[in-house]
Amino acid sequence: MSNDHQTVTLNIREYMDYGLSVFDANDNRIGSVYDYNRDHNYMVVRRDGLARRLLYIPYRAITNIDPREVFISISQDDAERSYSNPPPGETVLEWREP
Repeated sequence: MSNDHQTVTLNIREYMDYGLSVFDANDNRIGSVYDYNRDHNYMVVRRDGLARRLLYIPYRAITNIDPREVFISISQDDAERSYSNPPPGETVLEWREP
């Protein structure tokens, strides 16, 4: 039997969906996908518990995703420290002739 490890690459955008359970680096469920932004590559996680705060976690923090669950590479505490505020938005203004 071979001990070779292989890497499978998936397109996160194909699996990302509302309601997926989100687990931190310690395999603790921290909430569920409330929303996501494919243009800016982040998901909005609605926290479990009484506070029901939102976390804005970039796709780069995802280690595993399947049709039911998302696992991220950071702890719940680190996620709350680093991703409690929405990412900066970008406003584009275009001039239109009247």
